[in-house]
Amino acid sequence: MQNIPKVRKHGNGYIILAPTEAAKAIKAQRFTKPRSLCKTSEQVRKDAENAAQKDGRPNPDRFTLLGYHELQVGQYQGQTFHWLAENDISYAAYLVNQMELEGGNTGDNPMNHNKHLLKVNIVAFLCDTMFTTNV
Repeated sequence: MQNIPKVRKHGNGYIILAPTEAAKAIKAQRFTKPRSLCKTSEQVRKDAENAAQKDGRPNPDRFTLLGYHELQVGQYQGQTFHWLAENDISYAAYLVNQMELEGGNTGDNPMNHNKHLLKVNIVAFLCDTMFTTNV
């Protein structure tokens, strides 16, 4: 996995908000798979560290490590933040917006903490895309 997700853009430079075919396939399966319980924040972090190490990144920076975090909520539960940014940025924006509508409170539970970290990751990603020209 590269550090910064690839931004899909239209010919005019605007970001493509529609989900990729891979995202559509996962969406289509979401009702056929049983939902798993939300992992603890510590387990999500450990899993991300292990995935980064397997990917040849033994000491990733915070942004890179967040990309390896798995979503614990929603239709893409189990996919990484990085995957979500590349495959359905509009759903990522929706989750961040929902968190804001809920008051932005991360509470003291793993699901809210996971949503907060997604927000941090997506906002950092979107800010970075303003200064890069990924295609």
